[in-house]
Amino acid sequence: MNTILLVVILISGYVYVNRSLSDRYQFKRSTGWDAYFFVAAWGTLFVTISWLICSLLSVTGFLRWSVNGLLETLGWGNGAISRVFPLSGEDTSRFRDLKFALCGLMSLSMAYIVGSVKKLWFKNENRRIDALVKAVGDNALENLLIEASATQMTIITTLKSRKFYVGFVTCPAFEHGTFDYLELLPLLSGYRDKDELTINVTTNYHEHYKDSGVLDGRAELDLSDFRVIVPKAEIEGISMFDLDTYSSFKEAEDKQKKAKSLMGKLRNFKK
Repeated sequence: MNTILLVVILISGYVYVNRSLSDRYQFKRSTGWDAYFFVAAWGTLFVTISWLICSLLSVTGFLRWSVNGLLETLGWGNGAISRVFPLSGEDTSRFRDLKFALCGLMSLSMAYIVGSVKKLWFKNENRRIDALVKAVGDNALENLLIEASATQMTIITTLKSRKFYVGFVTCPAFEHGTFDYLELLPLLSGYRDKDELTINVTTNYHEHYKDSGVLDGRAELDLSDFRVIVPKAEIEGISMFDLDTYSSFKEAEDKQKKAKSLMGKLRNFKK
């Protein structure tokens, strides 16, 4: 009986965790015994509530009255319980087994229903983002990606090869655990200078989207066909990116380079 109770607890917890979006985030990010205890904790809650409900029905006599009434309605007679639960030798034990079975079914049903309700609740994008933020905790990188995805703010991703992408985060799938790949819709790409690490744009995807008719639907391709998958292991750094701010910095950078070049020429001239 104890083994069956443990199975019911674990299955109830697992059903709820996989139906509830917010709890699935936390479960997928748990490892080892933490994952088992997380599932067992929710399963214990549902089994306890179900047992209290069944005990209340039993104390008030409603459970026995309902079972007897159902047997009479179906015309099965009092021997039906002994046929359904043949392992127990006494009628009281068989009725206790019936109560335990009802408790298990009620626990599983409750876990599924409550999990489904929470899943519908998190259909709202803002609530889903809030659940993600709570799940990732203090992870600065994942919090930044969630914020970028929620606000549709562009980010710049620099790879270990010094190549970079500027674009929108389209798939931070943290509900399956920590991310292994970052999916981007690129707007710009290029490389960082070897010495100064300044960015040099080589491909303007945004201009291509406009010129080729991707944005207005004239092209055979759509935006999803230009997605870029970046392995997490290849990422050197990620930060928010604002085009106007970049343009201002770029102008100042070009002025400084021209000033340095002019000063170098003057020094050489004096020599």
